[in-house]
Amino acid sequence: MKRTCNVLLTLLIAGMLWAQDDRAEVRVEAHAEGGAKVQVRVQVDGVVVQQGGDVGKAKPQDTAATGEAKKDGEKKPEKVDVTVKVTGIAVRKPTEAERERNQTWYGAHSPGTTLSLETHANTGGVIALVAARSKLRTLSDDLGTVLVRLPKENAAKDGVLKPEGTWLRIWRIGGNRGPFSFQIGGPNVPAEGAMTITVNAEILLLWAKEQKTVKVKDVKLKPGTKVKLGLAEMEVTELPAGWGNQQGFGLKYTGDVEVLRPRIVAFRFYKADGSEYPRRGFGSSRSDKQETRYFRIDEKVKQITMELTYWDQTRELKLPVDLTTGLGF
Repeated sequence: MKRTCNVLLTLLIAGMLWAQDDRAEVRVEAHAEGGAKVQVRVQVDGVVVQQGGDVGKAKPQDTAATGEAKKDGEKKPEKVDVTVKVTGIAVRKPTEAERERNQTWYGAHSPGTTLSLETHANTGGVIALVAARSKLRTLSDDLGTVLVRLPKENAAKDGVLKPEGTWLRIWRIGGNRGPFSFQIGGPNVPAEGAMTITVNAEILLLWAKEQKTVKVKDVKLKPGTKVKLGLAEMEVTELPAGWGNQQGFGLKYTGDVEVLRPRIVAFRFYKADGSEYPRRGFGSSRSDKQETRYFRIDEKVKQITMELTYWDQTRELKLPVDLTTGLGF
């Protein structure tokens, strides 16, 4: 790297996230240090706002989805601000051994190029990203170097790339535990003399308003028993065969696991006298459409009170990231 330049891009999405059939009012501000040139597209509930050119000169822009006035007496929805900023760019050439192994990308500590981003919500929290429904169209330098590894036959549909391996990963979990961070990257590095990196992607984030707790008393620990725990209907199962003489049970649910799993905050189980069993998570098994959580109980019981705390009132936020940053290679 011949010279370095610290670039900070901040996107402020201040919108009203309403019910599924309602509209959102969006406000966008973009700021950059050092006069970096970027282009930003932000979409929340179908509303698109675009700013281009010198970000340092960009002005806030308000855009309404339809321009329809709200009726008198309608309850004004809660305002939600989600801040997204680039917190770091890492570039590391692979060693000879890594190159021979055809090393894949797995974040900022792996060989390749990594763009780190952080989100924070003023209420509720961003709790997950849905990688399977996120899309990558471009990750390259200004000399045409593609920074993800592509198969020889890259079946790109509508300009969406299908990289080999991972290109998007969670870095830090958000929700009530602080900002939610994720990384975009690939195993290739910019060419010598490259000055900018361009990213065009659509990241699907999962936002939730608040946590909710549901308790169901006296659930029979018989395989096949169904119990509604707010988030989903779950089914009691046995522990997997081959786990020895452990005492316990499983809870199986069906649905979009990539969306449902991060909404689970904590399970708790109670005895007949109201005291809590020690929480002993015992692993899980899952596919795209089904997951079973296993729990160990140190005594044999026929029924138990179950409690689940989960994130409620969720929204999927489409975050198109379309930017070019100067890196000063």
